[in-house]
Amino acid sequence: MKIGRRVAEFLGCIPGFKGLATAIQLASRRHRARQRKSLGQRTIPTSWVPRGTRPHVILVGHEATRSGAPMILLRLARHLQSTADIGCRVVLLADGPLREDFAAVAPTIVVPNLVDVFADLADALRHSSSPCVVVCNTIATARVAEQCRLKGVPVVAWIHETATVIDEFFGGRKTVQRMASASRHIVCPSQLVATSLTEAYGIPPGRISLVPYGIDAPPANLNCAEERQAVRKELGLRPEARIVLACGRAEQRKGVDLFVQLGSKVIDKQPASGNDVHFVWVGRWDDQSKPWACHDIRQLGLSERIHFVGEKENPSRYFAAADVFVFPSREESCGMVALEAAAAGCPVVSFHGAVGAAEMLSEDEAIFVPYLDVDAMAIAVCTRLDRGRNRATETPIWERYQWSRCLDDVTRAIQDAVEPPTVDKTRQRSTAPSSGEVWKQAYGQNVLVISYGPPPIPGVGTVEGTGLRNWGLASALAKSVPESVVTLAIPVWYDLPMMPAEFEGVRIARWGHETLAEMIAEHDVVVASYCLGDDSVRIIDAVLEHQVLVWDAYVPIHIEVCARRSANRAGELVAFERDRRIWEACLKRGDYFLCATEAQKRYYTGVLAAIGRINPITYDDDPFLIVPYGIHEAEAVPERRPCSELIPVPGAWKLLWFGGVYPWFDIGCLLEAVKALSEKHAVGLVIVGAKNPFVNHPDFEKSYERMMKMIEDPAIRPLVHLIDWVPFHERGDWYLDADLICFANQPGMENLLAWRTRVVDYLWTRTPLATNGGDPLSEEMIAAGAAVRVDATDPAALAATLAATLDNAAKLAAMRQAADAIREKYLWQNAIRPLADVVRGKRVG
Repeated sequence: MKIGRRVAEFLGCIPGFKGLATAIQLASRRHRARQRKSLGQRTIPTSWVPRGTRPHVILVGHEATRSGAPMILLRLARHLQSTADIGCRVVLLADGPLREDFAAVAPTIVVPNLVDVFADLADALRHSSSPCVVVCNTIATARVAEQCRLKGVPVVAWIHETATVIDEFFGGRKTVQRMASASRHIVCPSQLVATSLTEAYGIPPGRISLVPYGIDAPPANLNCAEERQAVRKELGLRPEARIVLACGRAEQRKGVDLFVQLGSKVIDKQPASGNDVHFVWVGRWDDQSKPWACHDIRQLGLSERIHFVGEKENPSRYFAAADVFVFPSREESCGMVALEAAAAGCPVVSFHGAVGAAEMLSEDEAIFVPYLDVDAMAIAVCTRLDRGRNRATETPIWERYQWSRCLDDVTRAIQDAVEPPTVDKTRQRSTAPSSGEVWKQAYGQNVLVISYGPPPIPGVGTVEGTGLRNWGLASALAKSVPESVVTLAIPVWYDLPMMPAEFEGVRIARWGHETLAEMIAEHDVVVASYCLGDDSVRIIDAVLEHQVLVWDAYVPIHIEVCARRSANRAGELVAFERDRRIWEACLKRGDYFLCATEAQKRYYTGVLAAIGRINPITYDDDPFLIVPYGIHEAEAVPERRPCSELIPVPGAWKLLWFGGVYPWFDIGCLLEAVKALSEKHAVGLVIVGAKNPFVNHPDFEKSYERMMKMIEDPAIRPLVHLIDWVPFHERGDWYLDADLICFANQPGMENLLAWRTRVVDYLWTRTPLATNGGDPLSEEMIAAGAAVRVDATDPAALAATLAATLDNAAKLAAMRQAADAIREKYLWQNAIRPLADVVRGKRVG
């Protein structure tokens, strides 16, 4: 995978290939995470985990380089260790020269930058006997913060970056979502950063604590006059030469290109003494910026006047030696080098609104010119060159901004995080931000149910099985786990302008191909079907290692596709093989699998074993959750008698077929049986929704066409009443007004594994059912006396059974009573329990 990382780094340098580079990096991380997990490596040494009753602060740093954020974190470690009542531990996500410095202060470990390692860390802290608070330093540690939240470990976020940097390098909004939802306090070094987080990501100002950095006093032994001569001698300059200094990584964001332009303009503005001015940059090159900057220097004839001297161990010597410090950065969260230059008496020139340090510098210490106005900056530099270095002020900057004060403020935020303030959840939900904002503190798990069809809620017309299933899951979870936030996401291609933003405790959102990944990133648990084609692939590409992916395996799709008995089986096989690869790739990524029955569980055990999802590593896991389609608690209340309106003959038998006519159903025998019944008794057959408006597959169309051709029989046509797909809330009227619901399956594996949504719905109203059975629920109802078994291959036998049932009022009443006895266990509040346990964290597969 090292090759993968190198390819990603290379592609990241090419305009337009950043997305591909990110995908490769993500795949590399997933591979390494699974590899580490399969090898069973211990990543968190037992000896490192805090023990005892003394509170401990866990400092998490993204790297150990001698740069701004790691150096600041090292200061905090030293400060905390000087406090007798607080212990300290350090976790670094990458090694570097500062590791030994950290280790000299507190027990320090370097861990792989992998999500499951972060989960191990959070778990170890959760079970530590010592109360722990985690300080996540920089936005790069957001995934550590998220894992800590999932384990209930309090987090303080110390965010040093602005939105521009976060969007470019750290994943943008979804990363801020992780950090903000996990953190009890957010600390920022400047108003520039705080405003950026508020305006770009919607984090309320009240959640952000503004804690400016401290400034070190110049070394007592620093002699500006001596350093002035020594630095000029090192650079080969004359003693009287004047130096305009910049410091930092020489890259576009820090304005290295503007620095070159500035040099040209300042020299042009000082023709008489221009030979005395030299521009010096301290800091390492950015590989992408260096070629063009050097090119510009050559083209402008400034090779003898602009000097890039690389990194220096003691840059304070250059601050003491320079005449003016310029800070041409386009954006800096603070800009410590500008503050250090001012502390050394070097006047600062920078752009207005670009650097956080502007909030800390006085008018005597700095000049700020309009943003990116290099001409104005050149004039300001010339003015300061003529005026000379700053004189000592009555209150120097290192006294106005002391490190001890900064670190004390951060320590107070850490101490406050141990006991978070009480929050009124009801009030907080009512004031939750609009879609896309990320500040809301999470309680429990954020659950996303991804639907492929619309749900039965206000503002939605017709619905079908997919939307019904997902609405049942979402609404039942919202009621069973009220501490969670449950969101049902519906595709944007449905035109639903009147749909509410929330209904019955479930948030309603819209997903599209462009927004799906970002929506997934904001949730802890994702529930979706694995057989949505390319959209299921989009889901596994977006779901990260720490997120729980629950595949709804309610439809045994391998078998269902075969049961279509397509007229073009060769073509169906080609499509089947293409889709099968998608299904199996998706199933491999699943953490849990929702099945409707024990039969489905056995079937999927075989499927997962065949594709390697069940293997020696995962053998002892139990990833299956028996969660059938359920029954909503609200009883059906009839508003009209639609069957009687269609069959107005007094005493006529009212038969009902409700639902689509699919390849695995058989309505033909029923049509013939009704014709036979009509010779002895008045009868009518109402067929509601035979053609599913959400399905246009040719094999489904043919099943409908076969039925319509049979209905053309003059002896059948007057007996049959065809009704289009009806609104979901009206279905109870049809069930309750029917004397008997009829339903026939095609024999086969599909029928043995299927959990018929429509049969569950019939059970809702306790309407008697006549069926040939074979599917698990029909068999249970037949055994309980809630349904009668019929022969769906012999019209005469079917007609005789229907007549005997319809002519026996006592039997029909007994069937209703039997249905009432078994329906309670299929109420959604009961069916959802296994999934609710996963969301609560009580079930680990």
